[in-house]
Amino acid sequence: MSPLIRGALIAGMPGLEVLCPACQTVGAVDLRRVDRHPEGAVAALVLGLTCARCGPAAPMPRLLGLHALPSARRSGGGLREPSAPVG
Repeated sequence: MSPLIRGALIAGMPGLEVLCPACQTVGAVDLRRVDRHPEGAVAALVLGLTCARCGPAAPMPRLLGLHALPSARRSGGGLREPSAPVG
């Protein structure tokens, strides 16, 4: 079962780390910036993520975990957030 977006924010874990299985790019999504209902599941966000490197034909990204702050390795990332336009 996936935590709710609101639960992740209340717990102080706004950084969602994701992996593109095609190109192995690791990226971070800031849940504070996502335009989704706070009662929605974090796992449901994967449907709206697209790898910026692989484009819209990329496979579905894999969720790696929630984090308090993005590390230097995860900052920037190569994944578009669900609120960002695809294309």
